[in-house]
Amino acid sequence: MRGYVEEKREEREAPTPEYAAFPRRKVDIARASMRSGDLRTSEDVEAEFTERRRRLGVDLA
Repeated sequence: MRGYVEEKREEREAPTPEYAAFPRRKVDIARASMRSGDLRTSEDVEAEFTERRRRLGVDLA
């Protein structure tokens, strides 16, 4: 019985093929974007979100 319960737990915890493929697709898309020169520095991203927070009146301090 313990073996059965353990086997079922492992089945539940194992990622589905679709789930396992999801991060791979994201990485592939990001790498293709990088290779094409379509990228942003962390400073650019931080500036954009600082402006968004300012417009929304959000204070993170």
